[in-house]
Amino acid sequence: MSHAEKAYARESDGTWGNNGYPWSASAVGGGTIFYAGISFRYKDVDFDAREYVASDALDPQWPIGYSDLDPYYNKIEQWLGVSGDLNADPFKNSAGTGSLRTAHSYSQQGALIDQAGKELGLHPFPTPLAVNTTDHNGYPGCDNLTSCTDYACPIGAKADSFTRILKPVLKLEHVTLMKNTKALAFHQTDPSVIDSLECLDLDTKERFHIRAKQFVLAGNAIQSAALVLRSTNKWWPDGVGNKSGLVGSGLSFKNSEYVSGWVDNHPYEQLNEPLKGLYSTVSITDYYQDPHCHSGLGGLIYEANPWTYYGHEGSGMYVQLECIIADQPMVTNKVRLSNDKEATGVPKIVLDYQTHEWDKRRLSFMIERAGEILTAMGAKRVQCNPSYYYLGSAHLHGTCRAGTDERTSVVDKFGRFHTIDNLFAADGSFMPFAGGVNPTLTIQANALRIAENMSV
Repeated sequence: MSHAEKAYARESDGTWGNNGYPWSASAVGGGTIFYAGISFRYKDVDFDAREYVASDALDPQWPIGYSDLDPYYNKIEQWLGVSGDLNADPFKNSAGTGSLRTAHSYSQQGALIDQAGKELGLHPFPTPLAVNTTDHNGYPGCDNLTSCTDYACPIGAKADSFTRILKPVLKLEHVTLMKNTKALAFHQTDPSVIDSLECLDLDTKERFHIRAKQFVLAGNAIQSAALVLRSTNKWWPDGVGNKSGLVGSGLSFKNSEYVSGWVDNHPYEQLNEPLKGLYSTVSITDYYQDPHCHSGLGGLIYEANPWTYYGHEGSGMYVQLECIIADQPMVTNKVRLSNDKEATGVPKIVLDYQTHEWDKRRLSFMIERAGEILTAMGAKRVQCNPSYYYLGSAHLHGTCRAGTDERTSVVDKFGRFHTIDNLFAADGSFMPFAGGVNPTLTIQANALRIAENMSV
């Protein structure tokens, strides 16, 4: 993590600072090392939200539909041992198949959320988690030793990408993991083919080139776009394969906010130790599509086991919810490069992002609904706690947008650059629309689909 540089980004008031987060985590295994394991499938509307976005937004339609990902969702869920109940989600996909391992029991807070939600006529259900309930694939069930979020699992119960995917692959022949290595730029001798990737060993400061038949971008939506934008030459002065000029554009973070309160009247004689265990055990999607929400597209509310009490210590049980909505894919929200340099010599990253007015209204609607849930359980001192999503959250989407028209997209439905034969995008940069739930499972399923369709 020592090489995780910051980016230039705007604060909520529009002022600039060197306080942006261009990494979910600069670590082997990426953001999954420290994520909560939340593993939702996207909904049908997430693949085609054209009737719900602003007129000045980019086209949000994916070049694939839910049915294209369904078999890959099944494979990834079984691989990781995702727990939950696909049939309990009121906005489940009617064409979906598969099943999950037994869901985790609700936490103390989760049980109160479940009860309050039902009293309001909602349909709470177990949050799908890539966290073992019982032994799976050689790893034990969760024992609530640490908070899932911001901590690597000490026993491997959380299915991060390193332990479940990379570690087994490293046992195969002809597989090399290069740690502490910075990808600097692609090089070409033909405008439609990548010849090599120039890299920097961050320990020795040695530069070297990697040659391959295929190159796959999987750094995250910010880092992948930045690498392409750094890779300029006589054919591609704006970045290799950037014929549409859209590399970096459509940057989406998902707008989010925390809403919390203190519940004095609860049924527990002894409260569980705070800031430990599963981040979320219960979710609510009743407002995912709601005519009362601006544009008709709402989002997700779920239990968010807090990292901190935000300076508001009190008696009783502290309950926190998180609201999440998919932000508008705007051409003006983009990753771009600064004239300033990092220590590695490459340009610093700029996260040029501002929240759309529609999304401000939509998020306010979701915050009000979360407040109602807390009020229904008798919570006092209800307040909002900022997520600072606009600085670069753990949910990163867009920037190498997929589509069928090379004039309005960067890659095709299989992640291949329209104008580069051997360059693919397999991370969240592929996504033309952010979707209203956590993206990790969809990124993983889509990456598997892309990998299986690549010609070797």
